[in-house]
Amino acid sequence: MTETFKDRINSGEALYGTMLSMFDTPEMARILKEAGFDWFFFDTEHGYPNTDRLQALFAYAKMSGITGLIRIPEINKTEVFRALDMGAAGIVCPNVETEEQARELVRLAKYAPLGERGVSMTRPHTGFRRLDAAAYMEEANRETVIVCQMESPLGVKNLDAILSIKGVDGVLIGPNDMTQSMGILNQLDHPEYLALVEQVMETCSRHNKFSGISGKNLPALREYAKKGMRLLQWGTDISLLMDAIRSGLQK
Repeated sequence: MTETFKDRINSGEALYGTMLSMFDTPEMARILKEAGFDWFFFDTEHGYPNTDRLQALFAYAKMSGITGLIRIPEINKTEVFRALDMGAAGIVCPNVETEEQARELVRLAKYAPLGERGVSMTRPHTGFRRLDAAAYMEEANRETVIVCQMESPLGVKNLDAILSIKGVDGVLIGPNDMTQSMGILNQLDHPEYLALVEQVMETCSRHNKFSGISGKNLPALREYAKKGMRLLQWGTDISLLMDAIRSGLQK
């Protein structure tokens, strides 16, 4: 039986991915897989989503063996239902700061009895197959990934309560917004920021849930992996392409 994303990350494996925000052609899923990534998320908070292309992107991700997540712009029924019905394997939610936000996210993303996600079976998330609804819903509740982004000190302050919600799998630190909210924009070596990152890792470990972080510095991400972080986001489609071009032209 093939290991799922959750099997791998819950076993302690460090999984590397990236963020797509501009390039949503289905072939991107295969390209990222062949390049060595384990996962990606498409950003609909700052990106420009095309529903038809995203359906194809997530379908190609499943066929290619890479986990395709989606970052929603906010927690509401329309965004969550649409994201999962399009075929995303899970949700990355920006700036979760309270237990109430986490609870509402899970309520919308999980089927009964864990939540109240609407049942609509013959859609991209099922591959348009006729499936046993109860069996599919049980599998979806088990495998759908819920990641809460930590982007403010308030979220970290409430992290114990956020992680206590059944259905929240882990967190992803967003350094840009986090340092902005701390008044130390992009000072990734600032003692207060580093202490906060350590606090997130410790809290996640105590709850037996994964922690993660995004960044452009791959060696720094690898150091975080050595410390126990398991969800590592290396750059974005735009930054990786531009960095590769600049590096090549400078040689």
